[in-house]
Amino acid sequence: MLCIGGFNELYSELMAPAAWVKLRTDPYMMASVGWLVVFGILCAYLLKELSNIVKEVSGAFVVITCLGVQWMIQGNSAITATGIMAMTMAFLGISTYNTDPFANNLPAPKKEAEITKNLGEKAEDTVA
Repeated sequence: MLCIGGFNELYSELMAPAAWVKLRTDPYMMASVGWLVVFGILCAYLLKELSNIVKEVSGAFVVITCLGVQWMIQGNSAITATGIMAMTMAFLGISTYNTDPFANNLPAPKKEAEITKNLGEKAEDTVA
């Protein structure tokens, strides 16, 4: 748009008040913006509380849910090789995460009170 029409066309199509009015009158676009806001807030919460891997696994659930709903609404005409591949990859990602391949079986860190107690017992054993 910028290369073909220049800055004036970019302004008239994206930033002008008429463009914002056109955006507000389109219910599908407003619904899309609303869901993107909700998805952004959920992603921020997941990244704050959990790891990035959990966010990606949640994205796989979104892919599976969206494809399932699309196939229910549009029927067999919406089933494509790319869609099947996307759902398969999402399932494989979820199953890989559920097998927990990166789990470390390290002991839990000891509390400071336990360490002090253990050091005190060792000191008593050496004196006796």
